[in-house]
Amino acid sequence: MIQGKYRCGILIAVLLILSALIYCVSLPSKTMEAKNGVVDLSNIDFSKRETYRLDGEWEFYWEKQVSYEDLQNLEPDMYAEIPGTWKGYELNGESLQGQGYATYRLHVVTDLPKNTQISLRLNSFSSAYSLYIDDVLVASAGRVAADASEEIGKYKPQVVSFSVPASEFDIIIQVSNYEFAKGGFWNSLYIGSPEHISDLNNYVIGVEAFLIGVLVIAAMFFLAVYLMKTEFKSYLYSSCLCLLTAIMVDTVGTNTIVGAIPWLSLNTVIFLWYFSTNWVPFFLILATHELFKSKFSAIVVKVYFLCSLAFQVFFLIAPTSVYTQFAAVGNLHDFLGYVCSALIIIVGIKKGYRDGFLNLFTMLVVLVCYIHDSLDLNNSVNDPVGDILYIGLVVFIILQMLIQTNRIKQFFDDHAAM
Repeated sequence: MIQGKYRCGILIAVLLILSALIYCVSLPSKTMEAKNGVVDLSNIDFSKRETYRLDGEWEFYWEKQVSYEDLQNLEPDMYAEIPGTWKGYELNGESLQGQGYATYRLHVVTDLPKNTQISLRLNSFSSAYSLYIDDVLVASAGRVAADASEEIGKYKPQVVSFSVPASEFDIIIQVSNYEFAKGGFWNSLYIGSPEHISDLNNYVIGVEAFLIGVLVIAAMFFLAVYLMKTEFKSYLYSSCLCLLTAIMVDTVGTNTIVGAIPWLSLNTVIFLWYFSTNWVPFFLILATHELFKSKFSAIVVKVYFLCSLAFQVFFLIAPTSVYTQFAAVGNLHDFLGYVCSALIIIVGIKKGYRDGFLNLFTMLVVLVCYIHDSLDLNNSVNDPVGDILYIGLVVFIILQMLIQTNRIKQFFDDHAAM
């Protein structure tokens, strides 16, 4: 019979292989680097199973909501590096603020015949956008406006198809932002054949649906165990952790669930995003505290709760355009939560608690994923896979299900022997 440690080792290997497959089996994509507002796709074979990221230097027109005709006689204010936000751009000796509006343009060179069908996959812009192919509107989210009172913000990742008007054409994107700290072109724009862009979109949605499903099932499992044995408080905290992570996956990702609720405003979606990311580390700390209790863990729980509560009050009383300006502070708060959870486990290992090293491994997975996502969010790295923290949290939760199931077995074995 395989020993418990070998079973854990096998499960870890399976989970790591599963995570690697999620990372690697996505539709291959290449970056087509734009230079001075032009990208050359003339040598691209769109029949290949690939999609292409239109990153690089796009023309940028600040505080101009310009049309295709207007752009024929205008010089860009600058060439903006995409993906990125306009906050901090230097124009005429001044640094741009997060709120405002602008137009981006990219001239695309292809060798495609007129009326060839091509697709784009757009992620969220901050906070509203309209996308044109030359002078034809093909996609929008919310309502772009030059005035904050007229804007309607909306996060709406989507796929759009269009007929190529000629072998060369312009992609023009008007963006306005009055509801978030940073406005602009956050994520890569993907181009490819309708079939391959659809495959990419289905893959992204499918992975998120799988992760959310795993999280909801795990939440039900932990809650069921807690209701049967209420002294196992770690199961209640783990259930809350799973549900909050599911909300985080959806609000940070494709908004599949929240986007299906028509009466939810963008302010509410942003609040749910910040609410979930604020409390996930706290419930992680609570769960690890219950498993590895010490004086240190008790202090961490109290201090971190007060910090999380302060953040939550701030989110409730301040507008989104204000509290999102403190994202760096919130990121530090979240990171310290994951670090504190790891430290609680290390203290527990020194005190002789069981399963300490396996729990520590799961926390290191979460920390690595969090660091990756923080770098990606700040455009320090540009990983086409995007956020992977929730994959790390799913690995953590599945391993916790194994560990805590073993604890239940040990609990009943010990009572049976009495």
